[in-house]
Amino acid sequence: MNASVRFDVEREAHISLDEAKEFNRKFEYVDLVKIDKGRLDGEVKHRTLVQYTKVAKALGPHEKLGFGLYRGDAEEPYRYANLTKRDAEILAGYLAEETTYRGSIHGAIHDIGIEVAVVPSTPVRFFQSSKM
Repeated sequence: MNASVRFDVEREAHISLDEAKEFNRKFEYVDLVKIDKGRLDGEVKHRTLVQYTKVAKALGPHEKLGFGLYRGDAEEPYRYANLTKRDAEILAGYLAEETTYRGSIHGAIHDIGIEVAVVPSTPVRFFQSSKM
């Protein structure tokens, strides 16, 4: 006996087949990026990924949590996406890394406040709109 526990957490909600497919697609994406930071592309919100990593905090070093992905009205999942504590820690490390972006801004900037001294010690404010 390996002392494992198995249980299902179910939530009944009425969603469309397209919404279920989209959820499964995004969950499968999360399952892929947990070990390959090169795949992180903003497909799933950063805070959602952080929450996902927190789920594994209570796991022991050799435990895993399996998320069953279902199609339509199927009784059994077509796939299990497993999460281990180690996978979650790796993903959390990716999410905590700082990233520097360099580039330019394209578009219109509206209402930039600029101070101009017309008379010494009397600042005047005006607003300007410019295209970049």
